[in-house]
Amino acid sequence: MKHIIRDFQEGDYEACAAISNLVDPDHPTSVPEMRQRDRLRKSFHFYGRLVAVDRNSDEVVADATLGHGIFQYNKDVLFTRILVLPSHQRQGIGTGLYQRFERIWLESGVPRLRTEVSENQGPGLEFVKRLGFQEHHRVFESKLDVTNFDFASVQDPMLRLKSEEIVLTTLEDEIKNDPFVKAYPAVKRAYEICNHCAIDIPTPDPPNPLSLETFLALTIESPLALVSGLQLAKHEDRYVGVSILAQSPKENELLQRLTGVHREYRKRGIAFALKLQGIRFAQAQGARFIRTNNDTINTGMLAINRALGFVAEPSWINFEKSRDSISSR
Repeated sequence: MKHIIRDFQEGDYEACAAISNLVDPDHPTSVPEMRQRDRLRKSFHFYGRLVAVDRNSDEVVADATLGHGIFQYNKDVLFTRILVLPSHQRQGIGTGLYQRFERIWLESGVPRLRTEVSENQGPGLEFVKRLGFQEHHRVFESKLDVTNFDFASVQDPMLRLKSEEIVLTTLEDEIKNDPFVKAYPAVKRAYEICNHCAIDIPTPDPPNPLSLETFLALTIESPLALVSGLQLAKHEDRYVGVSILAQSPKENELLQRLTGVHREYRKRGIAFALKLQGIRFAQAQGARFIRTNNDTINTGMLAINRALGFVAEPSWINFEKSRDSISSR
């Protein structure tokens, strides 16, 4: 064997980030992002990580993870991701890593295993189908070129919303660089509206409320966080809508995260208004694109994005296999 498989070590982060960026250059990552993501895992999350190392050069040539989802935890589903350097693909490394993980998965007792592959990654699609995975659902990715966005081409609901005493703001404006003790009430209310909206997002997996610690890690402490990008809709002293924009590792791009509206305030155009404010924010930041993704069943947000002119990118196909399919072989 030209390669050995071993457990991930602390010193492997840099090599694993490089592998991810070579395999998936459209979604670059960094060592700080990887470290933070791992820190967000809870003690009850099943998690394992392996790497493949070239015997001759001692180079890490593949990175593989297996575990519960962090933000959409489902005790009955594990997720796996196997990335192999292009120069070392088709040498049995991915198969070897998967076989190791399959044994661990079966021993864990978790009923289902899932992975995702972009629809434009032909070799990856062939690989997961050969392993017996079946398509489960898709996540649509899209992006909007904000450079010359024509605001006159869309109907901005803000005039009507102002008549209803609903205004738009940002978390940065709300806390005004206050020390955390003074800013805490506004941060807590922003956290609460995010959780309220997140649990209603149509998704194949049961939604999980974020802890305040995780919310702070993602929206304030993350290397990609933009406090000024956390857009809020406000009625009196109550936050009733949210739309989060974060930095992207890619130059000239922002990432659209959660957008949602409190149940009592839906169907008033608040989400659309927040999205328009996000476009203005992106322009002010000098970004050219906003990139986002939505599950296929999230028809409401997909319709808003289409109305704003988001252009479809290759979608992510989620594949799944069950323990029953293994035992019947």
